[in-house]
Amino acid sequence: MERIGVGLLGYGTVGSGVGKLLRQSAGEIQLATGKDVYLRRVCEIPGFSHSDLGPALVTSSFDDIVGDPEIQIVVELIGGIHPALEFQTAALKAGKNVVTANKQLISQHGHELFEAAEITHTHLRFEASAVGAVPVIKVLRESLAAAQVQRIFGIVNGTTNYVLSAMTYT
Repeated sequence: MERIGVGLLGYGTVGSGVGKLLRQSAGEIQLATGKDVYLRRVCEIPGFSHSDLGPALVTSSFDDIVGDPEIQIVVELIGGIHPALEFQTAALKAGKNVVTANKQLISQHGHELFEAAEITHTHLRFEASAVGAVPVIKVLRESLAAAQVQRIFGIVNGTTNYVLSAMTYT
């Protein structure tokens, strides 16, 4: 069975929740995907306590994440523009797939990140940053690709409206 290592950037409220889900739902993820998806490393600011993680998982160096050949997916949950932009760009250039919930980064630098992903034939997944993580973006890109959707109307929260508007004008 193929093993898929995940490198997690950020272990705050959201990051620790993602880490917990990866560990607790490993069996369900394996049944749904046919792959063993596991938390390989967590990059976090030194000085924070990670009592629920083994010390071998925690690093304070992004290089430990991007340089690890067992990590195929980098999940960025640190937020903001810097250093998230540099981390995502480096991960994509290193051939890692990236998942992010970073609304601000996608709205301001999505174009260059998507370009980096296209060049390296990697994936940039950002549904967690838009439409309250409702899986509409994947459906539009994959299932409705031939439908030539021009517009989407709906009621979403203010942050999502901001992100989608900013992406429209980029």
